[in-house]
Amino acid sequence: MRENLSNTGQVGNDGRRFLVNDWYGRSIPANVTLADSVYLDGTYTFGEFFSEGMPGLSIGTASGIYDNARIIAGRQARIEIGDYTVINGSLLYCNEHLVIGSHCMISWNTVITDTWPDFRFMQPEQRRLCLEALSGDPDRRFVPGTAPKPVVLEDNCWVGFGAVVMPGVRLGRGCIVASKAVVTEDVPPYTIVAGNPSRIVRHLNPDDTDDARKFAFEYQ
Repeated sequence: MRENLSNTGQVGNDGRRFLVNDWYGRSIPANVTLADSVYLDGTYTFGEFFSEGMPGLSIGTASGIYDNARIIAGRQARIEIGDYTVINGSLLYCNEHLVIGSHCMISWNTVITDTWPDFRFMQPEQRRLCLEALSGDPDRRFVPGTAPKPVVLEDNCWVGFGAVVMPGVRLGRGCIVASKAVVTEDVPPYTIVAGNPSRIVRHLNPDDTDDARKFAFEYQ
């Protein structure tokens, strides 16, 4: 396994940062900030990263992006990932603001998006303009035609494989999203949601409070 980026990142003559033995071979975008011991599987993650924000993406201590996860980011996108969070083979799609807290686990084939091109409410002329803009852009950046709605995942969330978290949703601390669930509304803290559209199927006892953590250490 590659060591943390702070030890193995190579800097080119133009100041760009590269990953050792990266099959994709591109640099890490200059507006991506990485805390200590961040793991990046490869720069394929940033193939469609067009954010011009400063930073456009920040990743906290010891978090990791694995298994060719992809981050599709528009020019105005701002993405924040906390500490000790795992993004595994997922798709993050952001045109405005996406926050993933600390100690979160995001499984493969999960989609988290702040934008959804809802063609049901678009007139044919709007669709035509979107497709024309796409065809005229050498980077093929899709223009969704709908306003983004920020998405927030609070600390200690677990999102199962194949789930979809839709625009405007807030996942409360310590919640679990079941595999293949489609989340269209806010999820309260310490609950499990499942289904399409998702619904609450269980309530959990908080196990990540200061008291619970103290008890766990004392029990050990």
